[in-house]
Amino acid sequence: MKKTGWKILFTIACLALAGGLMIGSRNAEASENDVNPPETETGEETSTDEEIDSDGPSIEWKMEEVNVYDGISYYREDNCGISIIVSEADAEPVLVEAKVGDTGFLMDDFEMTDEGSYVLTLTAEELSDLIREDGEVTAYVYVQDADDHVNEDALTFVLDRVSPEFTLSVEDPSGDETVDGETAYYGSSHDQLSAVFKVAEEYFDPLLIGAGKARVDIADRELTMNAVPEQITGGAGFSDGQTYLVETDAGAEGIYRFGISGTDRAGNPLVMSDGEMRKQGYQKCIQSKTGGYWTEQKVLDLTKPSLSFAVSGPDQKVFYEGMAAGDAVTVSEYEPFQQSEWAKVMIRTEDETPCLLDYQIMSSSE
Repeated sequence: MKKTGWKILFTIACLALAGGLMIGSRNAEASENDVNPPETETGEETSTDEEIDSDGPSIEWKMEEVNVYDGISYYREDNCGISIIVSEADAEPVLVEAKVGDTGFLMDDFEMTDEGSYVLTLTAEELSDLIREDGEVTAYVYVQDADDHVNEDALTFVLDRVSPEFTLSVEDPSGDETVDGETAYYGSSHDQLSAVFKVAEEYFDPLLIGAGKARVDIADRELTMNAVPEQITGGAGFSDGQTYLVETDAGAEGIYRFGISGTDRAGNPLVMSDGEMRKQGYQKCIQSKTGGYWTEQKVLDLTKPSLSFAVSGPDQKVFYEGMAAGDAVTVSEYEPFQQSEWAKVMIRTEDETPCLLDYQIMSSSE
């Protein structure tokens, strides 16, 4: 009987001592910059040998509600704040270890609330300063109470602090645009226009970015920025890869602007690439009030101009009027100019777009 009693007492003492050594060991190993979730030989997270039971302290995560894809939340630099809340169940926590990214935290880093919970809060700025590289971030918590009940939990999310960038090219089949100020004109050799937007973004989603066009009749003279859509539906114009192709209808004359807008999965707004920002004049893009980007005006004009040519004398009487390729008028053959030293030449067009004229006026004395 005595031997059995000693054996039982000895076993209990050893278990109690082992529990004390376990706690002490975790306290000794943990440091502010070295708190790691337990790993298997393959590096995957797993639970500890201690039993996780319902009597252990509870763990709660608080982060802003954001877009979730395939079970992963995506955060920007300005909304990635996190709070870790540890609440006691049957006994007060005596050991709390946490790790966010590569940075470890101990119980002293947690603040006790009036309700008796322990809270570690990192603002978006603080968390962003801790994380060196964008990508998946894992936050881990281990907690043990005075009755040796344990609990642990991990949360994985994506931190993306880089905005998607786009480049633009407008196809010109002839390889030569006619430019007047910041407006480009495309003539009868073009059946349609097309714009190609290419987006550079690691966390790209075609449903969050759209490209499109706005059009008015040439007779309207101008397509102002306040006439373009406030936003472009996500996915519109998506072609393949991370490319968007926007085309005009074949033969559809008009004044066009091509545009693109949207965000990545974290909500970072689309921006111009460095190369796109350096473009000037008719090649540049303009940012709208709602954050989208639109090209300068692109005019597709497939109608040949109709011109009139008139010559009049000093009395404003028109003595010649017509228009034909290679027209040549010798004003000295007309009676009004036999007594005058000058003539008035007027060339008119009813075309809705500017015309380029090639003409010569020559004088000679007999």
